[in-house]
Amino acid sequence: TAVGGDETLEAVLALPPKYRTCVYLYYYEGYSVREVAALLGRSEAAVSAHLSRGRKSLRQTLGGEFYEQKV
Repeated sequence: TAVGGDETLEAVLALPPKYRTCVYLYYYEGYSVREVAALLGRSEAAVSAHLSRGRKSLRQTLGGEFYEQKV
């Protein structure tokens, strides 16, 4: 059974704040890495790193299904 949207969102909201914000803006709001960086006053490299670490944490939490779905 695929992970439901509610379960995925709960996992995203449980991430540490710096990862949660980047993942939410990128996947749920549709902003680009450049736009997220501008919104948060961070470098694009930092945003990319936070997205990568956030995805890794979500893969562990959701058993790999997040990575396959790409939200």
